[in-house]
Amino acid sequence: MRKYLQLLLLLTLTLSSSLFALTQDEKLWLGMSRVRDLTSDGKWKYIILSESRFINESDTDVWQTIHFEGGIGNILNDTVSFWFGYRFTERDPMNGFNPEDRLFQQIVTKSELSNSNVFSYRIRLEEIKRREFGEVGLRLRHRFSLSHNEAVLFHLEPFVYDEIFTQLNRPPFTPNFFIIENRLSAGFNWKLKDKQRVQIGYINQYVMRRRNQSQNVMSHVIRVVYSL
Repeated sequence: MRKYLQLLLLLTLTLSSSLFALTQDEKLWLGMSRVRDLTSDGKWKYIILSESRFINESDTDVWQTIHFEGGIGNILNDTVSFWFGYRFTERDPMNGFNPEDRLFQQIVTKSELSNSNVFSYRIRLEEIKRREFGEVGLRLRHRFSLSHNEAVLFHLEPFVYDEIFTQLNRPPFTPNFFIIENRLSAGFNWKLKDKQRVQIGYINQYVMRRRNQSQNVMSHVIRVVYSL
């Protein structure tokens, strides 16, 4: 367990030591999700997710984006699963229609460190098409997670993760860097009943500037997702 914590810390320090956020803002992300079996043996599952994202910034609308995502997963064994799906995003919903289409494929691996501690790694390939541009953006997302699957207080199960975004090509709507974003998060899962739960967490989001921007951005995000 200690070596995985050290890995997460090293990844975070590597990024934060060389980057300096010139502007900061606050965000609120609110979502709902559902994961259920598609087959009786539980080998195939589906997921649906909807999330609205808001930003506290004086010169922009409060409502930043809304997206809807659906995917299908194949549970290969107890430690490995493969998922693919589609996400539709509308950016700046209060000020025009700026849609984005996104396909994704991901592999998730899990390793039990003990009876209650689980380390997982997710690698996710995304093909992103903004309809006002002709090019498709390709990026990889690497998420390293550590979760404790036993309640430590009032049915609360803590988690921490670090997610690194790498850009594989250079369409005009992306930053002109290889590592374009980092998200460091900590929070807890609050189990309610049956398969219902609420995930509440804080995300420190660092985004590299795009070509029409002069500053990188650090966001302080509160994310709440209700799973049913």
